[in-house]
Amino acid sequence: MTAAQALGWLNAAAARSTWQNRLTTLRRFYGWALDTGRTGANPVAEISVVDCPHHRARPGTRPGPSRRPAPSGPWAEPLTAYLQHLTTGAMPATTLTTYRSRLYQAADAFPARDPFTLTTADLVAWLAPLTIGREHRRGLRHTLRGFYAWAVAAGRTTTNPADGLPVIKGRPGLPKPIPDDLLSQALTVADPRTRLVLRLAAEMGLRRAEIGRVHAGDVQHLPDGFGLLVHGKGQKQRMLPLAEDLARLIRAAAADGDGWAFPNGAGGHLSEQHVSKLAGRVLPAPYSLHTLRHRFATTAYSRCRDLYAVQRLLGHANPHVTERYVSLETTTLRDVVDSVSLTG
Repeated sequence: MTAAQALGWLNAAAARSTWQNRLTTLRRFYGWALDTGRTGANPVAEISVVDCPHHRARPGTRPGPSRRPAPSGPWAEPLTAYLQHLTTGAMPATTLTTYRSRLYQAADAFPARDPFTLTTADLVAWLAPLTIGREHRRGLRHTLRGFYAWAVAAGRTTTNPADGLPVIKGRPGLPKPIPDDLLSQALTVADPRTRLVLRLAAEMGLRRAEIGRVHAGDVQHLPDGFGLLVHGKGQKQRMLPLAEDLARLIRAAAADGDGWAFPNGAGGHLSEQHVSKLAGRVLPAPYSLHTLRHRFATTAYSRCRDLYAVQRLLGHANPHVTERYVSLETTTLRDVVDSVSLTG
């Protein structure tokens, strides 16, 4: 099957949900076929939901940026092979899209160059003048290192020019938990759907993408009460205790949405961007939905003083990340300083 044949079969679907289900089936099938050596190509690797004829922007929203076209020069074949390699490794679709965008950006910078003739100096000369943020720059470096590491392992080249790029350290910011009085005001003016979004972030510490994926089937009975199976980053899952009233609200919200608490009207769930937009309509500047997650972390730690417990609740792999979410009250810090004062 070629990409054109796959797209033809997908486009025969009468509804977007059917189209998406067919694409998921093909991705799994060809992922298995690549794993078992039955094929060397994945014809659906470059197909995404934006190719669906039923895909449309939601009313009242602006269309997002146009998708960067795939390179057609010397980068085309190695990038296709590398993206297929990542797909075979079950990389989440959102992460794969980010990697693809970064690699296409590099291909656009050197359209006539074979990627395996580039040197560290070439990459530095391209990256240095770019007016991009620190995290974007770190992301480009990380993606390029991964691409060239794969190429070396696959015998396509003998050197990794991205290894010579300067290390870009992260710049962790201070925790920014939203004050409870401002959160209460937002809850007061929010509609029921948005109020549930705010509560899941503030009372359970869920990320925006995790909120969008909440499903009635994820509400489970545990020996000590209700629990919510959360689908987190990197396809990781965690079970969180769930208040009875939140369990009831999730089930009520999901009653008419194919099981999704936040249905998108097309058989799926709201995107993380849409979830953020809902919260942004009622939260006061400069507070975003993510500051409610900071509020959860700060409040949880103040009650239990157990950073490991908070780390597990937030779904962090590294406790140092959790530390950046916890804001110690100034009174707590003052009490510590006063306790060691020589004049106390």
